[in-house]
Amino acid sequence: MNKNNVFTTAEEKVLHRLSMFLQLNTNAIIAPNGEYMSIERMAEEAHIERSHIRKVVKALIQKNALGIWRSGNYEIYYMNPFLYQMGEIRPYLFNLFDEEFHAKCRRDSLKRFMAGKKITSILVPNKKIKANSN
Repeated sequence: MNKNNVFTTAEEKVLHRLSMFLQLNTNAIIAPNGEYMSIERMAEEAHIERSHIRKVVKALIQKNALGIWRSGNYEIYYMNPFLYQMGEIRPYLFNLFDEEFHAKCRRDSLKRFMAGKKITSILVPNKKIKANSN
């Protein structure tokens, strides 16, 4: 991914910091006390300004690196398991990100990032990918 500049430096920094808060076997981003993290809590835990992390998280959601799904009163942020995995991730999470990939590709001019021969659900604009596009 580094060769193709899929993520900006700021996005990589946020992904790395948030990867430290992944819940085992679900890849949900959780606080040390076990609660699902909000944007405000992510900013606090990652030591990044709230406005900056909000902007970066939005960009990461557009690239399908992060996903947000609602369950009851919670907004739960998940990290795409193609980037980081904490434990054994069940297929449903891969399927959620794949469904997001298909929905976003219909709306925008995006392509799937290929890591060698491995197909991922990470999205990049058509112009960013050269020979490794699908």
